[in-house]
Amino acid sequence: MSERTTLQTLVTIDGASFILSPTQDAEQLCDDLEAAAASTGRVVRFEASGDRLVRSLVTPHSHVI
Repeated sequence: MSERTTLQTLVTIDGASFILSPTQDAEQLCDDLEAAAASTGRVVRFEASGDRLVRSLVTPHSHVI
């Protein structure tokens, strides 16, 4: 029997962790997070697993992993 693994991407913003939806473009989200952190702050939107839409204010003081 063959086992199948599923790749999941986890993003953590100021201590809140989210598993990204498989349909979320992780590279685009990285670009959006970097742009928000380099500015005075922006709301970044993304889709988390479970069909949840997330909005997070990201500023230069935010901790993003």
